Amino acid sequence: MKKVVYSLLSIVLLSGCAISSTFTISSDGQVSGSSTISVPKSALRNVTTVQQWEQLLSQNNVPTPSASPEDTASASPSTSPSAHCESGEDLVTNEWTYSCSATGDLSILSGSLTSSGVGQLSFSRDGSTITISQDANASGEEGGNPFGIKGVSLLSLTTRITFPGDVDSVAGGATKIDQHTVEFTSDENQSETMSATVTIPDFVSTAPKLNLSAQTNANQNSGMDVLLTATLDSAVLGEVQFFDGSTGVGQVSLDSSGKATLGVTTDVATTHNYSAKFMPIDWWKYDQVQAQQSVTIGKFRITAKPKISGQAKVGAKLSVIPAKATPVASKVTYQWLRNGVMLKGKTSTKYTVTSADYKKVLTVKVTLAKAGVISSVTYSNAVTILSK
Repeated sequence: MKKVVYSLLSIVLLSGCAISSTFTISSDGQVSGSSTISVPKSALRNVTTVQQWEQLLSQNNVPTPSASPEDTASASPSTSPSAHCESGEDLVTNEWTYSCSATGDLSILSGSLTSSGVGQLSFSRDGSTITISQDANASGEEGGNPFGIKGVSLLSLTTRITFPGDVDSVAGGATKIDQHTVEFTSDENQSETMSATVTIPDFVSTAPKLNLSAQTNANQNSGMDVLLTATLDSAVLGEVQFFDGSTGVGQVSLDSSGKATLGVTTDVATTHNYSAKFMPIDWWKYDQVQAQQSVTIGKFRITAKPKISGQAKVGAKLSVIPAKATPVASKVTYQWLRNGVMLKGKTSTKYTVTSADYKKVLTVKVTLAKAGVISSVTYSNAVTILSK
């Protein structure tokens, strides 16, 4: 359904358009409902009949929405979403309409017409309590345009959901319609996050096991690359949010094997408490679960810099006295420099002075590396070749 609204928004002048959705969730987690986009007739030139409106939609490849593979694939049986769409007109409001009705699993809620920037709802569950939230519009687009499409001067979205449970609380502008129904209404001026909580009695679900591993690898920029891998013990559709402490560092969808990976980079030598939170698409059947992994990233403390020894004259053999550092490096690389310029292929601890070095300055760049420790670069003393 999401593709439908993007296609439609790209072809019409949506001054004052509105999207409204109504959904009902049954006691077994199945969803039924519909979404309607309404466009003022005055916003469309040369469209005076429903047939012309339908033709306009057809010419711009606006399809009847169908469930995408990522929405329907699941490790457990469920009712695949099915949808039916039709165009029409509202004679009372003088608007062209495009309505889609759908039935199926919870992926309908994440793929409806309202899930397109403004109006995006997120669901989480703790035990028998569901929390629904809708972030404030922070697009920053001129005129509060949530899509970045010219002509959108006002876009209002209304989503109403009825649950097989009780609405406990609402905040930020969400509205409790009755004991079981909550409504979220927004536009480009929404400045506060809306939320609501709903209690579902006798809610039973499955908590899959989540494992998190972290593999470190020092990079060339004196930082540390960390590969985070979150793995579920069973393949369940959803996303994994990764954190470094309380700071979010990324969100990745699980692949078909139940694995999500994310690479992060840090130059902070300390203990990093990485964590991962699994957010299931089918939050009716599966719980959110978390896992964490602490990684201590060290830093070299150099107690003695490397030093060049030998006679400073052409033909002499120079060598490098290694640096001393804590912890002890497991890998040390050397690079000889002439007047600060790298000498190609000169990466040994020994170097024979050539005539090209006469009246030039030789130094050695030394790089220390060790697993779990940020790479460190240090330089030897400078030696000027003044004798032939």
